[in-house]
Amino acid sequence: MTQPPPSGAIPASWKQDPDAAYSDYVASAGTARLAILGATGVGKSTLVNSIFGTVVAPTGIGEPVTEGVNKHVHHSGALVVYDFEGFELGRSTKQSITWLEQQFNRNRKGERAELIDVAWYCLQWRDRISQGQVDLIEAINKLGVPVVVVLTQVPLGRDGQPHPDAIALAQVIEGMRLPLAHPRVFLTDALGDVHLGYPPHGLKLLLEWTFRLAPEGKVRAFTIAQGIDMAAKRREAQKLVGVAGTLAAGMGAIPIPFADATVLVPTQLALIARIGALYGLPKAMLLSGSGLTTTVTTLVGRQLVASATKVIPGVGSVVSATVAATLTTATGLAWAKICEGIVTGKISADVLKNGSALTELFTAVMRRKI
Repeated sequence: MTQPPPSGAIPASWKQDPDAAYSDYVASAGTARLAILGATGVGKSTLVNSIFGTVVAPTGIGEPVTEGVNKHVHHSGALVVYDFEGFELGRSTKQSITWLEQQFNRNRKGERAELIDVAWYCLQWRDRISQGQVDLIEAINKLGVPVVVVLTQVPLGRDGQPHPDAIALAQVIEGMRLPLAHPRVFLTDALGDVHLGYPPHGLKLLLEWTFRLAPEGKVRAFTIAQGIDMAAKRREAQKLVGVAGTLAAGMGAIPIPFADATVLVPTQLALIARIGALYGLPKAMLLSGSGLTTTVTTLVGRQLVASATKVIPGVGSVVSATVAATLTTATGLAWAKICEGIVTGKISADVLKNGSALTELFTAVMRRKI
């Protein structure tokens, strides 16, 4: 007979239903809000899209693609990007500042959660910074929003160093002692150049400082939305795995017979939903069909547990607290690795639709993890 988990083993905050767990995880992270500013054509949209791994702003070449402020919501709901139109569209600097203050102040009138967290002011590396742009940066700072300057489309030489003109422009800006949240100018190229043989660069450093400048309560939201810093996602995944492992250990405090080990499945599925949300996998992709549910039930319910003695020495014939925690940890870490593979393109997302293929992949990864 299956023993019920100890009272309080599963806190109310850890929702067991996968759909609810996914939504709860994203909601608890809050919504990060990023403003991007600069002249049309400097590559704002390309920069944002390259870092956050999805199209959050329309990309255009050579002509304005934004008017006023365009609001773009990341598919996870964890990020909102406010794309401020280029200021070359006929406004004087004074008009631009007045207009900018109106936009930010309108934003401020909402709930505190609606306030912009960080602003990127983008300049193309061949440009020169004007007094009008300086005034705009100072106006953003006065509004209490941390702002950094980003040079875009910066090419690298054969020695791997940024173009001298970009370095010179950065030094000029840094010497102006503007009220920037970070005194250094970020030199970036979101796409790289396959013909010249250099990859995208500067994006991780910009993201790292965005993490640092954002309110502490918004860092996890930025982590969910971004798609280039897998180490940050791994660290967060390990926290989730730790919580689930502790819950599973509590459920195994009274040893569970192998035949009844499916009691662990809801906790496993909730963990998988949360990690999937962390890696930005759309809920529909993650939870549609029965492939993932079948896989977890198979792995954790009977087949994996029944063969656990082959995978984990000394398991015995019951699922103890240690075994429950070990299986949960192994499953979570394996799933995080699979998610990372999907996000980076090393694993096809189609595997989520094929229960048997996913089971084989899970098992192979888990054997390496344990």
